[in-house]
Amino acid sequence: MEEQTVITGAIPAIISIELWEKVNVIMKMRANNSEKAKLRAKHVYLLSGKVFCGNDECGKLYAGESYISRGREYGYYKCSGKCGNKSVDKGLLEEVIVEQLNNLCFTNNAMKSIATRVSALYRERRSNVADEIEPIKKELSSLVVKLNNWIDLIGEGLLDRAVLAGKIKEANEKKTFLESQLLKTQIIRSNNGINEEAIIFILKKQKHLLFSSSLEERKQVVQEFVDSVYVLHKEDGGIDIKLNVRVTNGGGELTLLKHLTFQYQK
Repeated sequence: MEEQTVITGAIPAIISIELWEKVNVIMKMRANNSEKAKLRAKHVYLLSGKVFCGNDECGKLYAGESYISRGREYGYYKCSGKCGNKSVDKGLLEEVIVEQLNNLCFTNNAMKSIATRVSALYRERRSNVADEIEPIKKELSSLVVKLNNWIDLIGEGLLDRAVLAGKIKEANEKKTFLESQLLKTQIIRSNNGINEEAIIFILKKQKHLLFSSSLEERKQVVQEFVDSVYVLHKEDGGIDIKLNVRVTNGGGELTLLKHLTFQYQK
């Protein structure tokens, strides 16, 4: 096994335990209200959209499929390309990935390590954020002035709205993005640090869901933490598996990325 950890310069999670609990309740309600979807899909593919072909000349998505043999239905993941890389049994791959995901993120040592790394990243990010606020404010102010000028010119009949429609739409989208970035930097600046115990608490809750009896709850965690899985069948019957795991904040921005490459032998 070879593991490499990369810490990117993103914003770590700023979320209270109470807020996490509320979000989790909503997620459970949504899962419980999806009975029609469950009936349409006999198999719940935990790794849906996450598995890719490990053949360097292919790299296409492995899609979840199923077939019936002697009255029994079997699920598997199959390469959507035509490179010849074999399909992988659904149960086998999901069991292996859940086991490795647990080792990377949800053992006591792993959770403590993640909490420490995220906290350190936050302190580093906070020390640099002050220099980012003013440039964002300046760019935002300039953009607002430009938008107001365009609107005035359209109102006075000096410019055709249709001509500027695309530019106004693009400027408004950029304005929304800048406002979001400004808010994030201001939040970081106003908070002295992240409570590592709160991070560990949330990770423990997610671990509980990972081993839940509900496949939908298990899928929720797998989809959140697994960035991608690459599989490649070997001539000796083994399977090379590369697992990329991400730890995200409440806004979905990447904070920690872990790579684990290992071989599964049947």
